[in-house]
Amino acid sequence: QTERRAATAAPAQGSVWQQGEGGRESERASEREQDSRNKAGTGTIACTIYWPPLKPLEVMGMLTLILGIAVPVYGSFKCLQKKEDTTAWLHCWLVLAAFYELEWLLEVIGVDDAFGSANFTVLKLMTLAYIVLPRTHGAKLIYERVVDPFLADHEQRVDAMLELASRQASIRLLELKRAGLELLAAKGQDAQVALMKLLTQLAQAQQQAATAAAATAAAAHAAWIGAWCAALRASSQRRTSGATSSRGRACPRTAARRRCSPTRTSLRSCR
Repeated sequence: QTERRAATAAPAQGSVWQQGEGGRESERASEREQDSRNKAGTGTIACTIYWPPLKPLEVMGMLTLILGIAVPVYGSFKCLQKKEDTTAWLHCWLVLAAFYELEWLLEVIGVDDAFGSANFTVLKLMTLAYIVLPRTHGAKLIYERVVDPFLADHEQRVDAMLELASRQASIRLLELKRAGLELLAAKGQDAQVALMKLLTQLAQAQQQAATAAAATAAAAHAAWIGAWCAALRASSQRRTSGATSSRGRACPRTAARRRCSPTRTSLRSCR
């Protein structure tokens, strides 16, 4: 009986197991179908918006920029806008300036290459997070324990160096100003001479142009007068030739009179 019961229970268990596997397969198929639908629905967005894959070092570099620049800038802006106390953010900026100087010095020495760029970036990110985040109060602690004592010990020396540098810069500026004025004076004389030559050449060119224009106008006037005189001569010649031709031709009556005798009968016949 137990064997029969086991034999009859075995197919039932197998059918239950098969039903469970079938249900899992159907769930997987539905999930795949849903994923395909989602991909098909966001296909246009995926085609138009492409975000290139970023490496871990690039991601950490972006985070360091956000923590080292964006967060302090926005925090200072909010404090100034709300007219709150900016001492905390002043501490943050001072510590960040010292940190960036130390980072540059370490890169010049070659510590980042020896320590590894990835490890150095991780250490930099952790340090920036400790300095910038308000909950850690890292900027205040570093300022009170490191930056403030260091600057207080070297304040007089730094002030003396700054004063000396400002004096040397002012002296150098005066020397450069004097040299520039001398150069301008020398170049100004040369420029004045060149300008006078240019003005002389321009005056000569204007005079030549005026002379050429006057000569052209005189020639045109003379040609006009000559043409007018020629026209007058032609008209006078025409008049004189017409007068002589009219004088040279005799009237037919007078010619007949000359050919006829002075008798009356001849004159009548001639008429």
